[in-house]
Amino acid sequence: MKKKPLNKPKAMTMSIPFRILMSLAASALLMPGLACADIHSDLNLTFSREGRNDESGYLVGDITNSSTRHYGCVELRFSLTRQSGRPPTVISFKVRGIGPRTRVPFRYALPYPTGFTLKSMQLCPATRATPPPPRHGAAQPRPTTPPPPSVRRAPASPPAPSGGLCSIYGRATGVPVRARTQLNGPIETFYLKQVGVYVNNGRMPASVSNLDSQGAYRLENLPVGQSLRLEPLGVGWRYDQRGKTVRCSRSGQSLRVDIHIDGITID
Repeated sequence: MKKKPLNKPKAMTMSIPFRILMSLAASALLMPGLACADIHSDLNLTFSREGRNDESGYLVGDITNSSTRHYGCVELRFSLTRQSGRPPTVISFKVRGIGPRTRVPFRYALPYPTGFTLKSMQLCPATRATPPPPRHGAAQPRPTTPPPPSVRRAPASPPAPSGGLCSIYGRATGVPVRARTQLNGPIETFYLKQVGVYVNNGRMPASVSNLDSQGAYRLENLPVGQSLRLEPLGVGWRYDQRGKTVRCSRSGQSLRVDIHIDGITID
């Protein structure tokens, strides 16, 4: 009897003239204590290229966690399509805080116009998935006996506020924008479709919201006590950045931050 070849995740190269959306099972190089089948069945990756063919653009996508586990950090590695006069390049970046039953978006600035192929998706070093909570009726571990009061020490400084979730909402105005990207070139129309929020000046948005027909948006499940910077996504938008970084002070709080687009930035 002939042995059937094992099915392996397929990697697909994206050529610049086309936008291709790919869905791949997560794979490869897992930390000890996490079965290979877990990350294959738990995480689903989609990605595509954002931007015009003649510009560097962005590698954008999201990771969807269909399980009850929490993945604190996942590293993505992509091979860039070799360009004339350029050596082969591998880029890598990390996506953090992939909670149970959640979708976490990412956006990475490409160094030059290029296609790319997924090389690997793995847990970050010294990271493993948090197991799901025990089922009802399962044996619970015995609580650890706390040390006597005489041994306890007061913290050196008050802890930063943590816990709880809040939201940001608002409206974007001044779009669409009509502008020329080249001298004597045609007038193009640019539409703002999404806004994102960056937590503690992170490189990728922690949450993304689509604009409705009135330009309104809402970003949910944001951490309390952290720096939240709102930014319009897509082309290089020109706007007043004052007042776009806020901080929630309590759980359940909703902050309004409006954005007015003045134009686009042309390099």
